[in-house]
Amino acid sequence: MDTTKSSKTTIERSIEALKAGKPQEALNIAKAAVDEAVRTHGKDSPEEARALFDMANVFVFLGNLEMALDWVTKASVIAVKDNPAKGAQLDYIKARGELLQKLGRMEQAKAAYEQSVEGRKALYGEESLGVARGELPLADLCLQMGDLERAEELVERVAGQFWHAQDEMLPASLALRAFILAARYGDEKPMFEHFDMLPAPKRAQLIMATLQIAQNVPPEAAFTTLQELRERLEDFQSPDLRQDALPFAQELSAVVELQHAVARAQKNLDRVGETLDWLSKHYEAQHALPQLLTVQMRQAHLKAAKGDADGAAAAFAAVADRLDALDATPLEIAMPMRCELAAFFASKKNEEKAGELFRKACEQAEKTKDPRHIVSTCSAYGYFLQHSGHGAEAFDWLKRAYDETKGEGFAALELRLHLNAIVNGTPCGCTDKRDALTQEMDRRIRSQLPEGLLDAVRINPVKGIELSLKRQPTEEEQEKLKTAIPAAIEQIKALNITRPSA
Repeated sequence: MDTTKSSKTTIERSIEALKAGKPQEALNIAKAAVDEAVRTHGKDSPEEARALFDMANVFVFLGNLEMALDWVTKASVIAVKDNPAKGAQLDYIKARGELLQKLGRMEQAKAAYEQSVEGRKALYGEESLGVARGELPLADLCLQMGDLERAEELVERVAGQFWHAQDEMLPASLALRAFILAARYGDEKPMFEHFDMLPAPKRAQLIMATLQIAQNVPPEAAFTTLQELRERLEDFQSPDLRQDALPFAQELSAVVELQHAVARAQKNLDRVGETLDWLSKHYEAQHALPQLLTVQMRQAHLKAAKGDADGAAAAFAAVADRLDALDATPLEIAMPMRCELAAFFASKKNEEKAGELFRKACEQAEKTKDPRHIVSTCSAYGYFLQHSGHGAEAFDWLKRAYDETKGEGFAALELRLHLNAIVNGTPCGCTDKRDALTQEMDRRIRSQLPEGLLDAVRINPVKGIELSLKRQPTEEEQEKLKTAIPAAIEQIKALNITRPSA
């Protein structure tokens, strides 16, 4: 008897289907689980609520937060009597708040969080860890809404409870506390004064939580918080290490890398330059040559951004020369770097140099026999050739990349569009701001929906296709939303990519 299917959860099986580029199959798996729960345990049972929650999570992975919200709402309103089911229901209500927060409906999110907190107080007790777990996302929402006084009040209470219990959520609460303090007081108050008192595993978890939260908070608070963490890591002294050792070398680089990303988002070129200078010195001291080359590439981009065209060209050329001289550079670093260098030279109309770099990257990819590298390098070279007007040559490289995808995933859909454009002699559809796949998915999904419903389509390599809507959909429109993405994918899969006869 094959037990593989039954041994995996609904979510695990759905995620496998999503990774294989089969969104409709993922939805079918989750819907079948809902039907089975109703058949086995009855309508409005806790088991149905759990299955509805799983369906919501599938839509989260698809990036369709509106549909995820619809399903998690259905799960959260099923009446329950026993305590375990009540606890699960409160988790569904909290998850509903998280979705509303992601959708920008802050007041509704706040109401959901507060409903969860009140329910937790009744179920677990006023000063319980269960209540603290409900108040933590509420504190995060207050930070997002600018209610910093309440955010601080909540997070201080939550972090205190987690501290006394040494709960697993302590690092996340201390990280959020740091961002709230930074948003309210700037650098006037210490944000990580408990860092040295934490046991080593929780110090590591605090660093990771800080890195995660920093990506979803106001940029200035993010930069300020990361700056203090960076300074504490630099000053940390461990009796277990040599005096000249750097205890948090890897964590430090991750912190400054994220600071650099925040500075770029702020378009603060001074901060961008400072973080790159720090990273350059750090990677050189750590003898991390591949990372050092990556930073030097960014420094070349910075010169270009500042209008130093000659300096940028010289810096890019220096990276290219150094890359050729370092035979030991890992191929997974060298290949994308050569493609990036090629793109720069292509932008400067130096097609000969660009082609040379692309071909070298493709040769290296073939040596690895890794489909991921072959797809990324051959597609990059094919797109360059197609955009340069060399359609016939581009077809061969794009088809080579497509064959390695086995026709699955977003890369395959993007390649099909470009190959079809070559077959038909039409433009590939790429624009300055949106790639061809996003443009085409937007057009095809929009054509299936009522006018005025869809705001935008985004494609996230991890989360999948994300839809943002202009308004709340009706029940009839929700049904159309369920099929719009799978239908658009199937339409693109049907496009002709066979080379036309000469």
